[in-house]
Amino acid sequence: MLSQARKLAVLFVAAVVAVGVIDLVWAAATSPSEAQQGAMHNCPQPSKWAIAVWDGDDGTDVEQALVTCGEGAVVVAYGIDPNTQEWLRYFAGRPDISNLITLDEMQGVMALGSAGAPSTPTASATLTPTPSPVPTPSPTPSPTPDGGPPTAFLATFHAALDMSMEVEGLEMDLATEGDFEAPASCSCDISASMAGIPLLEERVIVIGNEAWVDTGDGWRETTTSDLEVAEALSMCPACPSFWEECALEPPPGPGEHETKNDVPAIHYTGAESCETFLGLVWIPEELAIETCDLWLAEDDYWPVCLEMELSQTPGEVYEWSSIPISIDITRVNDPTIQVNAP
Repeated sequence: MLSQARKLAVLFVAAVVAVGVIDLVWAAATSPSEAQQGAMHNCPQPSKWAIAVWDGDDGTDVEQALVTCGEGAVVVAYGIDPNTQEWLRYFAGRPDISNLITLDEMQGVMALGSAGAPSTPTASATLTPTPSPVPTPSPTPSPTPDGGPPTAFLATFHAALDMSMEVEGLEMDLATEGDFEAPASCSCDISASMAGIPLLEERVIVIGNEAWVDTGDGWRETTTSDLEVAEALSMCPACPSFWEECALEPPPGPGEHETKNDVPAIHYTGAESCETFLGLVWIPEELAIETCDLWLAEDDYWPVCLEMELSQTPGEVYEWSSIPISIDITRVNDPTIQVNAP
C-alpha cells in the first residue's frame, strides 16, 4: 500500500505540515471573500499529497469534511492530535484502523488524493509540480551484478538515516537508526524535531512477523501487518521494507574504487547515479536531486552509503533550503549485533 511517493511524504510530513497548515489557515482567515464555508481548502490532486484545511464547523465528521473535495477524492489523511501530539490517521473505507474521527475549524491534515479522483479546483493555490526530466540511460560497457538491498546479502549490520531541511526559516530534522539480523529481524529508533522541539519519538522491533512499537507509553505488541509498524519500517534502512520500492540498479558507467565504512566499494557521483539507483518515482516531482554520492559494495553492489542533496523545483509554493539526506550502512556482519524482543 505504501507507494514511493508516500514513503517520502511520510519522511517530510512532520516538517511540511507544521508550516503548510499555518500558511493555509492564514490565507483562509484573511480572505473571507474567497473562502467557502463548509469546505476543505487545498484538496489534493489525484495520487498527490496536499496540506488541506477544513473551513467549517468544529467536530465535523472527517468523512463529511473530506467528501467536499469530491466523492472518493481523498483516500488517506493524517493529522496531529493537539493534546497528545500523536499522529492520527484516516483510511477511506477502513474505520477499523482509522482514528482521525472529526475535524475542527481551520484544522489541517496531510491528505492523499485517489488515483482515479477528478482534479478539483480549490480556493487556495495548489502545488503544480514540474516533471523531472527522464535521464537517458548510458550503455554499460561490461556486465555488472544486479545489486540489491543490504538485507539480501548481509547477516547483520547497523543503519542510519539523517535528513535536515529549513522551511520558511524553521529548521527540521529527522533521524532513524537501527540494526538488522538475518533473516528478517530489525530494530529502529525514529526521531523528528522542528526548531529543536521534538515532534516524533518512536521505537519499533520486528522479528519475523511479530512486532513491538513504543511511542512513549511503553511497548505494544502487534504484527508487521499493523499500519503503524509498516509506516515506521518504511523510514528505516535497517529493515527490508525500506528498500522494497527502490530500483536498486547499479548506475551506468565506471566509478572510483574506494573503501567506505570499512567496506571495499565503488563510488559513483552525479544526480543520474541516484536517479538510477533509487528510481525516479522515489523522488517527488516537487524536488530534484542536486548532488549525489553513492557507494556500492564491490562484490554484490548493495548500498554502503548514500549522500545526496535535494533542491526545490521552480514554481513551488514554499521556500525550502536544500535538503541533505544521508544513509550509512556500518558494522557489516558484526556478530555482536542481535535483535531481541523488548
